[in-house]
Amino acid sequence: MDRLAQTPLWSIFTSLPAFVHMRQMRSTISGVSLLLGITMALLAIMSDPTGKAGAFTPTDLPNSPIGTGIGIHPGRVAWVRNPNAVNGTITWDNADGSGYYWDDAHNTQSNIDAMMGKSICWLAGQNTQQNAWNSLFHYFNNKLMTHSVIQYGLHCKYLLG
Repeated sequence: MDRLAQTPLWSIFTSLPAFVHMRQMRSTISGVSLLLGITMALLAIMSDPTGKAGAFTPTDLPNSPIGTGIGIHPGRVAWVRNPNAVNGTITWDNADGSGYYWDDAHNTQSNIDAMMGKSICWLAGQNTQQNAWNSLFHYFNNKLMTHSVIQYGLHCKYLLG
């Protein structure tokens, strides 16, 4: 039997004509179509007792890079976490009525600024935010062949914020 015919998705498609024919009062055709859909669904469920049908098997090795790294340090990733950056317990969907996680009342901006500063320093391989931003912008400008100097300060902060 074809593998497509054993999938639950195929059983749904075979059941759709049943509902269309029921609406048009063609009970015999609708009954056969519905019975066929139920049979296909049961076959699909019973044909794989382990429950692993259609399991994803990756073709690449674990921790192998995908693509080519670019940037000042190709392939480097900076990841920062600070549980104190968020105040209280917040639901993702505002189910408790306390507001959403992105609301200012639920965030500590100084902790978020510190996390951003750490990630930029780690990404650029520098000790200070000023040196990190300068190295990132100098690399970017040299890559574009513009060789213009960008001043660190208020403009840079608001350009990215």
